[in-house]
Amino acid sequence: MPKISKMSKRALVKSYLWLRKHIFGGRGLSKISVIRNINFRMEKFLKGKQEEKIERLGLIVFLDPRESVADKFGEFQPQSTNIVKERLKPGDVFADIGASIGWFSLVAAQAVGKGGRVCAFEPEPHSFALLQKNIAANGFEGIIHPQQAAVADKAGALTLYTVGDAYTWSNLEDPRKDYERNIEANFRKDEDRTVYEYNVPGVRLDDVLPPKVDFIKINVAVGGRAVERVFEGMRGILEQTPPPCILINLPTEQVIKHLQSYGYAYRPVDHNLVFFER
Repeated sequence: MPKISKMSKRALVKSYLWLRKHIFGGRGLSKISVIRNINFRMEKFLKGKQEEKIERLGLIVFLDPRESVADKFGEFQPQSTNIVKERLKPGDVFADIGASIGWFSLVAAQAVGKGGRVCAFEPEPHSFALLQKNIAANGFEGIIHPQQAAVADKAGALTLYTVGDAYTWSNLEDPRKDYERNIEANFRKDEDRTVYEYNVPGVRLDDVLPPKVDFIKINVAVGGRAVERVFEGMRGILEQTPPPCILINLPTEQVIKHLQSYGYAYRPVDHNLVFFER
């Protein structure tokens, strides 16, 4: 295949990401093996050489092994990133639930400064190691306080499941229970599909966060009751004055109604993220 210029490749990436989001996104087409394999091949071609780290908004970000085209070439959820930057001020407290490798924690640390605090929770050990690496690379050790734990409705030992090297794709529910949706549709046949299990501590936000929290970002496993379990453990936080802003990846109808009962209004921002405030 002939080489293409960086500018042409970026144009291809931009077109591909637009098509994936606006034309194919949310239509369940990954269930069709032909389309799924074409998508895998296109991703691999457009990504090219795997990068260990990139720079965005003055931040150094070490990537996970399965970084996507959007991670390498695109913006990281630009609307949500701007909301975090605009709503947080020096001295504020930000809670990052499902911090993964730490993008929103890093952005929040820039905004709250040395007088603020970022509480980052990530249970998966490989993602947590990258989170710590990104904290150190940006000099945020005194601002971001990482905790390797799963946020849930109760404290105690939990089992975390991951598949192959998909470190940022972990779940408290066994993905083998719905193999086609959770594994078949997300991995090529030549990839490691081994399901790994880790013992991790579970925590309730009401037990571990400071009395005043200004902004909470939640990105936990899609499907099951993962998001609901987070909210069952943070009833006290929702009653604080002033209430925190909340950014959620794919909130369920139950969570939306729950937050509306507290007076929250909401609006979609980036592809799967929804912003709540009152």
